[in-house]
Amino acid sequence: YPIFINLGALCYALAGLWFTGQTLRWTDLPASGRSFVMLALFFGTHLFYYTISEPGMSHVYSFAFVAAFLSMGGRYFREGRDKALPVLAFCLAMIVLIRPVNGL
Repeated sequence: YPIFINLGALCYALAGLWFTGQTLRWTDLPASGRSFVMLALFFGTHLFYYTISEPGMSHVYSFAFVAAFLSMGGRYFREGRDKALPVLAFCLAMIVLIRPVNGL
């Protein structure tokens, strides 16, 4: 059971980094710059600690859904896709359900 909690936290951290990479594609950073930013975000913040040492805490899961919300929000405002609205609503609902303080 604890192994799968660790595995789940790692999957959510990777998903959050992937969504962060999608958001960074809209900038003028080259691919190496985006990779550096994502590595610095993972290893330079407490995200690495909460992924490896405290996977049961809500921080990693909140990071993944906030990154997804920002990525989908950017896609909605850049491309005007109405299909992104239900995904945005789902991400916001999950952010509030995981940690209600993050909804403020």
